[in-house]
Amino acid sequence: MNSTYSIIHELIFTLSGFDSGLFKFENGIYEINGALPLTPGENKLIEKVLKIATNYRRLKNFTEDNCNPIYSQSTHRYGTNTKVYFLALCSGIEEVLEPYRKAIVQLENEILLDPSKSIMFVLQITEEYTVLLHLLNYAVDQIELKGNDLNWCHIMEILQSSPCVRSHNSEVAFKRIQKRCHSIFLKQLSVWLIYGELFDREQFFITKDQREDIPGEVEMVHINSVANMYTAYSVFKMNPSQLPSYIPSSLALDILYIGQTVVMIKQKPSNAKTGLYEHDEHQDFDIWSGKEKDYLSELREIEDGDTFQIERLKLLVKSMRQHLTNVLWNVAVKDADLLSEIKTVKDLLLLGRGEIVSEFIKMANPILKQPPNTSRLRAAQKSLKEAICSVSTRDEVLLNKFIMYFQLDCDLTGWDCIALKFQVKWPLHLLFTEDMLGKYNSVFRLLLKVRRAQSNLLEVWKRQMEDKKIRGCEANTQLGQLRRNFQFVIDNLHHYLQFDVIEVQFSQLIKSIKETDSFEEIKNFHCLAIANILTQAFLQTALKQEGLVQSQHAVMNCLQTFLDMNFEFCEFAMLAIEGVQQPSNGIESKLCELEHNFMSQVGVLKNMLTIVQCQTSALALSQLLLRLDVNDWLKKNVIS
Repeated sequence: MNSTYSIIHELIFTLSGFDSGLFKFENGIYEINGALPLTPGENKLIEKVLKIATNYRRLKNFTEDNCNPIYSQSTHRYGTNTKVYFLALCSGIEEVLEPYRKAIVQLENEILLDPSKSIMFVLQITEEYTVLLHLLNYAVDQIELKGNDLNWCHIMEILQSSPCVRSHNSEVAFKRIQKRCHSIFLKQLSVWLIYGELFDREQFFITKDQREDIPGEVEMVHINSVANMYTAYSVFKMNPSQLPSYIPSSLALDILYIGQTVVMIKQKPSNAKTGLYEHDEHQDFDIWSGKEKDYLSELREIEDGDTFQIERLKLLVKSMRQHLTNVLWNVAVKDADLLSEIKTVKDLLLLGRGEIVSEFIKMANPILKQPPNTSRLRAAQKSLKEAICSVSTRDEVLLNKFIMYFQLDCDLTGWDCIALKFQVKWPLHLLFTEDMLGKYNSVFRLLLKVRRAQSNLLEVWKRQMEDKKIRGCEANTQLGQLRRNFQFVIDNLHHYLQFDVIEVQFSQLIKSIKETDSFEEIKNFHCLAIANILTQAFLQTALKQEGLVQSQHAVMNCLQTFLDMNFEFCEFAMLAIEGVQQPSNGIESKLCELEHNFMSQVGVLKNMLTIVQCQTSALALSQLLLRLDVNDWLKKNVIS
């Protein structure tokens, strides 16, 4: 009995995670140090007890290596960016092992009170911890396998899912460990959601590019600079490798959006001299309108829960996102006067103010019909300002808002490269982004080309009226008829683009803006309106239907060819009217060639429009075909 009693004391010492004279921890396991005066059955029991002791010893070593500041450098074996979560993991393991330690102390007390207790009794007391210790060791093994590639997401995933069957005690224990780690995560989440700050950018699914912060005070800049400026606050992005599988990507994107928006609002321009945002005391509004305490309280309640309450977190994030989008709506629609901004952009960039465009074309045509360069750009910008002033001296908004530049590097004319950028009030840069500006300018160049074609035809008509006597009466009649045919198609194309497309889409956009109180919906409405304009103007290049993309390109190529034919006709007509070409040598044959090309191109255009209409069932396209086929005009002027 004395021998068994001594062995049991050695076992208890071993179960506490220490070496003893009879049992030594070597190569990661406890082994019997020499022969024991026991029966084979007792030896089997001891082996089972030693397995329990081995699992505990491995866990004890793991937590000591990673929790104790003296050994904190060991976390580098598992990646340099996991220390906080390692500490949470280890403290959680220590917490769930506490009942085991108390059981060993109680076991020792009972053995002291009753030395007759057997090895079987020791096994019975410790056996209930077998599953827990085994599962914890399995989790630790998975963590150690990751090595330097380990991140906090791996820790969370390993704790969340185990291939082994768990007992009730082990389920409770793992939930406690998860709670420790989720507590770190939720604290990071709170800081990001409420303040737009990263508590630890290396251990979170949201990251930020390493670059110097941009000062909050900004000067007045144009939209491309505004976009670049706010890119500094939009470099936050989601890192999928740091996102646990049980957190939906949709939720993660909402969380990302909220923090980005908070950062953007906190960095709003505050200098009244900039003109971007009229700033005074009452506009120093609280982002959360006093609700941050409620949000933080809700986050703490989620943190205090026994399990990770993902559905509750979804509802909270949804509420916070809705609050922010309402704040942005209030600032954009009321303070930044969104409707007025949209009207101003439409007036010039989408040629809503036709009288300004007509004057600009007259003034800038000698400049922009040549290849682009810096001096011609300055001259064109001056022409734009003069055109605005000539129409109305009160259009200071238009006069100061738009800046011209050459968007494309090409060997074509300035008309082919011209683009406008414009100043925006904060936070309308979220609507008028660089990408959106590019789309606006695509429509701008197309509309300008149509208006130039109209202007050239008008000049031909004026010259005809001034010079009643063109050499060759037949040529004069034929020339006038061809001019009227060109005028008919181009006028209807202009009315289609300007009224059936742009006016309809912007009227719907303004109506939608007035009916919503969500900035997110405004962004969606704006994107939809521009996408519809691009599609109906045959400028869309990113549609899902491949056949429709090809048809869109074909229609646009056809329209561009037709407009180029019009420019060729106008140039020829002006020369003919001025008598530069002799009627007998060139006018009649050239007119026949132009007329034939015109009829052929109109036929191609009709067929392509019909194909696109069948593919999209677009009401606007039906309107264009209806405009062109008034009194069977197409049938009379098309070569089949």
